[in-house]
Amino acid sequence: MKITRFVRMQLTIFAIVTVISLIAIAVFYLRVPQMAGIGKYVVTLELPSSGGLYQNANVSYRGVNVGKVSSVVLTDTGVAATLDIESSAKIPTDSQASVRSVSAVGE
Repeated sequence: MKITRFVRMQLTIFAIVTVISLIAIAVFYLRVPQMAGIGKYVVTLELPSSGGLYQNANVSYRGVNVGKVSSVVLTDTGVAATLDIESSAKIPTDSQASVRSVSAVGE
C-alpha cells in the first residue's frame, strides 16, 4: 500500500503540530524550566525561630511575590529556610528578612 503525497503531507503537519504542542505543555503547564532551576536563584536563610514559616509559603519583596519557600529545616541554632526566588527580582544582599503571617484578606 502506497501513501499518497496528500496523506504524507497531512501526517507531517500533524507530527509538527504534535511536537509543538508537547513542547508548549512542557514549558507552560509542567513548568519544566522552573523545575530545572532556570529563571530562579536559591537563597538559604538562617533564622533563630520559624515564626510559622512553612514549605511553599510565598516570598515577597516590597509587597510583590518573588518566590516560594522550598524547605524549612531545623538546625542547632534555629531553622534554615531555603527560598527559590525569581531571577528577575533583584534583592540587595544586605536586606533584612522577616517572617510575617498574612491575614485572610491578604494584609
